Amino acid sequence: MLSVGLISLQAQQVNQSNPAEQSGPTPAKPVVLESAKPDEEVLVLSPFVVDASQDKGYRATSTLAGSRINTQMKDVAAPVTVLTKEFLDDLGAVGINDVMSYLANGEGTGSYTQTNAVLGAPSDEIVQNPTTAQRVRGLQSADITRDYYYSLSNGVGFDSYNLDQVTLSRGPNSILAGLGSPAGIINYSPQQAGLGRNSTEVSYRFGSWGDQRATLNSNLVLADDKLAVRVAGAWSEKGYKQQPAFNKDQRLYFAATFKPWQKTSVRASYEQVAIDRNLPNTLTPEDGVTQWVSEGKPTASPPATPAYSFPAFDGAGQTLIYNTAGVLVGAQPMNAPNSRTYAQKNLTGVKIWTPLRLNHNRYLDLENLNTNAQFADITYKTYTFSIDQEILPNLNANVGYTREDIEQERIVLYRPQYTILNIDVNTTTPWGAPNPFFGQLYMDQRGLDNKNTSDNKNEVMRGTLTYDLDLNKHSKWLGRWRLTGFAESRETNFNSFGYTTNATFSSGAAMTQLNARHYLGGSFDKPATTVPIYHGLVSSVPHAYFDSATSSWKSDTLTSSYVQGANNKRLDKLDTSAVVLQTWLWDDRIVGLFGYRKDKNGSATLTSQGTPVSASAAFPALTELSGTTRSLGVVYHATKWLSFHYNKSDNFVPNAGSIDLLGNPTPSPTGEGTDYGASFNLFDDKLNLKLNIYELESKDGPAGSDASFAGWWSMPWFDTDVMKALATQAGKPYQQGIQAGLIYGDPRLTNGYTANSISKGLELEATYNVTKNWRIMGSISKQDAKQSGVAVPLTEFINKRIEYYKAQGLWTGVVGAGIWGAAQTGEQHYNQWVLPGVIAYQASDGKPSQQIAEWHASGLTNYSFTEGKLKGWDIGGGLRYVDKAVIGNPAFTNASGAVTGLDTANPYTEDSYVGVDAWIGYSTKWREKYDVSFNLYVYDLQESGGFRAIGANSDGTRAVFRIIQPRSFYFTTKLKF
Repeated sequence: MLSVGLISLQAQQVNQSNPAEQSGPTPAKPVVLESAKPDEEVLVLSPFVVDASQDKGYRATSTLAGSRINTQMKDVAAPVTVLTKEFLDDLGAVGINDVMSYLANGEGTGSYTQTNAVLGAPSDEIVQNPTTAQRVRGLQSADITRDYYYSLSNGVGFDSYNLDQVTLSRGPNSILAGLGSPAGIINYSPQQAGLGRNSTEVSYRFGSWGDQRATLNSNLVLADDKLAVRVAGAWSEKGYKQQPAFNKDQRLYFAATFKPWQKTSVRASYEQVAIDRNLPNTLTPEDGVTQWVSEGKPTASPPATPAYSFPAFDGAGQTLIYNTAGVLVGAQPMNAPNSRTYAQKNLTGVKIWTPLRLNHNRYLDLENLNTNAQFADITYKTYTFSIDQEILPNLNANVGYTREDIEQERIVLYRPQYTILNIDVNTTTPWGAPNPFFGQLYMDQRGLDNKNTSDNKNEVMRGTLTYDLDLNKHSKWLGRWRLTGFAESRETNFNSFGYTTNATFSSGAAMTQLNARHYLGGSFDKPATTVPIYHGLVSSVPHAYFDSATSSWKSDTLTSSYVQGANNKRLDKLDTSAVVLQTWLWDDRIVGLFGYRKDKNGSATLTSQGTPVSASAAFPALTELSGTTRSLGVVYHATKWLSFHYNKSDNFVPNAGSIDLLGNPTPSPTGEGTDYGASFNLFDDKLNLKLNIYELESKDGPAGSDASFAGWWSMPWFDTDVMKALATQAGKPYQQGIQAGLIYGDPRLTNGYTANSISKGLELEATYNVTKNWRIMGSISKQDAKQSGVAVPLTEFINKRIEYYKAQGLWTGVVGAGIWGAAQTGEQHYNQWVLPGVIAYQASDGKPSQQIAEWHASGLTNYSFTEGKLKGWDIGGGLRYVDKAVIGNPAFTNASGAVTGLDTANPYTEDSYVGVDAWIGYSTKWREKYDVSFNLYVYDLQESGGFRAIGANSDGTRAVFRIIQPRSFYFTTKLKF
């Protein structure tokens, strides 16, 4: 018997267009390839391989997502969706957010706006990383895995230029990811080199707003059935309506397959990705103009205190001033009382309040201008190697290795609470001269922690052994059994640096933080003409400063530099062992699965403030955690066309090294999911329906950005710096509450506090290959996800500390500690820096997930004409329905007016909507050798732009808005040979 050998644990897939490269459908029943003749040897198919060429239209026939071993989709109890090559090609999909809206209970950036909050102000997470700005089952982002390995590729995502399939496994699945998000995983597996035949595909796309993309994918057989290589590349520059913005993405991929002996295969691959981008803002800036107009346009005349009480900008340091032309014209102090900023106020006493953001183009054309000057430069490299061997008939082994390196440099100029469109209300400069910018619109950029770099590495070694035992030859009641075991060792190193833009002065004055102010032109009745841009570092800039010794203004020059803040290093080590038993009983009518996995995780951290961690510094002893997870699945094929399934699985995410403010270890997040339902295979297996009902519980998961920020930064800073300074000023003893040795910003505090989540719902998925020319895919899904127990220990800690401050007479009796603002009491400092986040995370307790829409539906179809006058043409389209989404809730209050909870029974919602995509194409033969195709895609056909509310205050006022992207057009041509 001829054996290909094993193709690696890495879920290798074979190019659909190359049947001769096939490496196998289900190993449970070996199949003779269509090209084989009766007298030829049977090509035995690897249990570690998914053969994408066997997919039928939008329906995949087999997957690794159930057990890590090739299993027919009909025998998988777990909730798995496989997007085939034909689906990706018909949709013109490139990356993760092109497909998420078509997945049951999946949400991508087209249907969901991921946003976190800092001090109650929403952040634009799509700008930070669009790959992770997705959500499954209303819970959180699914993990991205590469070949079912833990991966650092979240920073770059995947690209369809070298893919045949993308797989979504919803909910916990301990076999795939004993450590991971309870939402599930999204796996992509790059194509490997095929030993069958040569093939090449090149494509070029251009589209709206200057979009361009070119790809190459070529498989070359260097020695028949012995050696092959694959070379693929993609170059793209994404087009955006909002300018200036760019996303330059270059990818290069090499793969080789070597089969030195009949039952042995060696495979290797290398991929590198380089991304340089400045993405456009998704959320609109805070409105600092409209309320100022309604209040009568009050003005200020620094340095005298104005009659109108302007909230003062509380950042320390100097501000660079850029005029409308983008020219640097000088610098000035930014502290009150030297200059005043009108800040939007909660004039009506709304109980849970976020400052209103812009939802119009009156002051700034937000649909065409990018106000986000944030940059990312990312380089990713990965190497894989595997040796595969058939030891005995039905006994197969694999040893696989992967390594990843990712380096990132990011410039982040806007923190959520500073993303504001302001108007200059100062009639004079800080030194009393007439202000040339009075009445002009501007935006400030913050220099604090605005540059971040990281260099992360990941290495994984895995060994797998699988054995198939067929007892049917003895008795059909004994069935078939498959036992798989694997062991894995992983080491991941994280190394990150934070920098602040600081100013140094020729006079030798103390270094201060440096910010930037961009005047945009325009005013309250005239739109701005420019947007903020990033200018980099500056040298010898004239500025005026106040000399307190002489009580006079003097001249100086400043030069900027990046000053290092924290350097955090973390080492994670993971050792995993697992066993999976699968069985086919009663003539394959009952298919069972049981998996048991054990993970041991160790973590250690090194932190340095102001200087790099010494290269010779050794990590402390690892803090270790261990856990076991299980999976149980059963499929019952009642008839040829009706099946029932039940699946139960769990997972956990080790929090080794994470602690709370008292130094207590943080519980590890866990997830447990139950799925059950029925499948229908009708019309000679052309129509496949699967109904799945699920309940998923996540314990000790992420508590949200408000709780994270309060526990990691604002509360420990308040406790160790502000209140200690007040006690020193008052001459009173002080004992800090947080554990000795901990400081604010300590990376061990990042996941210090947790919350629980529950998600319930259903998923109905369908694929229908009506004819060989007509294919349909659709889904209907329902979800209900809520959070509870949000950071309860943090609330207890804060309440106890407030009692201590009051007992020491530091809460209201002492005025001082002018840290980052005016001298205030302890309570006033608390209300400014800590309370907004506390109110926000407490208010989220029991609240549905942000922007949760109960119902989603999608449908996609394509028809290809193969005869008649329309021969060669194809036409298709897709619909995406999103139910009305919850964007806020009324607040319950007690007799004193304090918020006690949210009215989740009567939420504020945003209207439902339907998204429409459409395409048309033509393909033909050229010179009988080349396949040429042309396709025109139109996405979001129904949209013409505008703004959509994604957040509402507790009085129902729409407060946070997303910029709606209008319809876009793309034209693609492909050449295959």
